[in-house]
Amino acid sequence: MSGSEELRGERGSARFAELGSGATVELARPAARLAGRVVDIFIVGFVWLALYFAWAAATGADAVGADGALAVGQLGLMALWAVVDGGYEVTLVALRGRTPGKRWAAIRVISRRGGAVPGWSRAFRRWAVPYALGLVLSFVPYLGGALSLLCYVSLTWDRDRQGWHDKAAGTLVTRA
Repeated sequence: MSGSEELRGERGSARFAELGSGATVELARPAARLAGRVVDIFIVGFVWLALYFAWAAATGADAVGADGALAVGQLGLMALWAVVDGGYEVTLVALRGRTPGKRWAAIRVISRRGGAVPGWSRAFRRWAVPYALGLVLSFVPYLGGALSLLCYVSLTWDRDRQGWHDKAAGTLVTRA
C-alpha cells in the first residue's frame, strides 16, 4: 500500500479521509457517532417533554389522555420535535461543529471541503435529510422510520463513513 493510499484508507481500526484542502483527518468510529446521537436524543427529548408539559400546564390541557396517550395531535408533537431538535442540532453544528452529545463522544462535524465548522446551510441539510425521510414517508407505516435509520446506518459501509445526510451536506464526522 502506498503512503497516500494508507493515509486515505485505514490503519488498524482507524480510518482516514483527505479534505479538499489536502489535509488528512481521522474519521469518527460508528460506535462513537451512535453514542453521541443517543446522548443528543436524550437531551432533546428532555427539552421536548419539558416544553410539552409546560404548554399543557399553561393551557389547562390534559397532558395525558384517558387512554394514557399524549393528548396533543401527532402533527403538533412532530412540529414541536422538529423545532426543538432542528434548533438544537442545526445551531450547534453550524456554530461549533458539535453538540453536547458529540462533545461527550469526542467527535466533531466538519466541512469536507476545508475542515471548518459546517455553517448554517450544511448543518441544516445534514439535519433535514433524515428528518424529511422520516416525516415525508411517515404516512406509510414503518417506511419513513426505516429510511431515516438507513440514512444513518449507511455510514457503516461507506469508505469515508458518511451517512446520506453527510453526503448531502458535504460533511465528515471526525475524532475531536
